[in-house]
Amino acid sequence: METPQQPPAEKKKNSKLIYIIIGIVVLCIGCLVVSAIFGIFVLPDLAPEPTATPLPTNTPIPPTAPPPPTAAPENTPVSSEGTSQEEGGCINWKDITRDMEGEKHCVYGDVYKTYNTNEAWRIDFGSEKNSFFMYDTKYYYNVEIGDCVAAEGTIKSISGVPYLNIEDQKLYFCQ
Repeated sequence: METPQQPPAEKKKNSKLIYIIIGIVVLCIGCLVVSAIFGIFVLPDLAPEPTATPLPTNTPIPPTAPPPPTAAPENTPVSSEGTSQEEGGCINWKDITRDMEGEKHCVYGDVYKTYNTNEAWRIDFGSEKNSFFMYDTKYYYNVEIGDCVAAEGTIKSISGVPYLNIEDQKLYFCQ
């Protein structure tokens, strides 16, 4: 059985159609290449729009500050009348050194200034930046500049500066 052959006119018609289709495809590809080279035609961005702007990785995020210390109870302990702190075994803040770190002492002095550091209530005794201080992370105390106060605790140091953490709300007024 022989395969029927197409008449020559129909063969020419089919080959013309194929050449036209190939020509159209080549023309489209050529247009895309030319437009891409000259930036005439831009393909749409298929990525979805972000819903929030992400932070760059090098942007510092500020830490959240802890709540300030709360007020000390109304009955802040006061030392007994007529007894000086020196007689009670307390040491003046000026005599505290970083060599005393780890030792438990009673320390007293006149308040130079008080302030909240957002981490603790701090009491400074001298105007020098690196002088002895006391602090409390839970309470603040109603003391004024010039008041004599005393507290007992373990001497610690930070960056070579000695300090005392007021323990159990035991800050006393002295004479």
